Amino acid sequence: MGRFKLGLATLVSAALIAVSTGMTVAAAPDAAQFGQLPAGYDAAISPDGTRVAIIRAVNGEYVVQIVSLDGESLDDNGALTLGEGAKPKWIKWANNDRVFVSLWGSVEVGGTRRTTGSRL
Repeated sequence: MGRFKLGLATLVSAALIAVSTGMTVAAAPDAAQFGQLPAGYDAAISPDGTRVAIIRAVNGEYVVQIVSLDGESLDDNGALTLGEGAKPKWIKWANNDRVFVSLWGSVEVGGTRRTTGSRL
């Protein structure tokens, strides 16, 4: 019993110290953040190692953008929008000049929403 009381006293003391030192609890995140698209979805380095192809969210839509590893980037005008309802799976380089993107989505068939297979 003595060890239990000592352990309990230590736990209570630690809790009192934590409260008295003014430890604060972080505020809960805004619920709207849970519904946002991820800033970056997937990325792949080119075979020659000079560029990165990135799937990222811009204004609520997924886009594919090629970024040079020397610090220069194509602007958003050079980005390819994946389209309304398109959901990315992955991005890969075929060679130094061509990128493959796998997408999926859902369509309405006979009044029922169905998930389609992936498309390249």
